[in-house]
Amino acid sequence: MVSANLVKDLGLDLEECPNPYEISGRNRDESDPVIHMCTFKFVITKEYIDEVTCDVVPMDCTSILLGVPFFIARKATIIPYLRRCEIKKEG
Repeated sequence: MVSANLVKDLGLDLEECPNPYEISGRNRDESDPVIHMCTFKFVITKEYIDEVTCDVVPMDCTSILLGVPFFIARKATIIPYLRRCEIKKEG
């Protein structure tokens, strides 16, 4: 997921979400519609540059939230007791 504020601030292009849905959690009484997606590149280190397509959601806690599908697709190794994730990107 990517923050709607980040998308707006960086002027990123939006795409229509092929399967719109609602997400809850920001407010007990309301849910937010997820109707857009955004593809963008990001950098973790100078050796690791990646591109993802994320759902655009209103969130204040972070700018980008990468989930299990991201880590599985990249064959990441997660080491919870060290609070570390190792990703080796090919190419």
